Amino acid sequence: MRRKNKAQYYIREYFDRPVSKREFLQNKDKEVKKSCVSQKYLLATKTLSRGKIKAYERREILVPIWHKRRKYFITETVMNQLKIDARPTERIQQLGLFRNNL
Repeated sequence: MRRKNKAQYYIREYFDRPVSKREFLQNKDKEVKKSCVSQKYLLATKTLSRGKIKAYERREILVPIWHKRRKYFITETVMNQLKIDARPTERIQQLGLFRNNL
């Protein structure tokens, strides 16, 4: 019988050594928990609606990461988008300036 070649897993591209699948998955799990937020959490806390999430995905603002059958988003991109959404538009700013001048 011929021996099958084992799949090579690398934690990061700059690491030279291949790691076991178990170590690779453990490290991936840690990274996801540390740097990502789940869609379920965003919906439960009413941070974003399902429609907004879908719209951001279509425009490729939020890129989903699937991990253990759950959808995650990178926390930094979610925070940046929330800051952009909270920023008043030019029309609202003009109305605010108009009210302040009266």
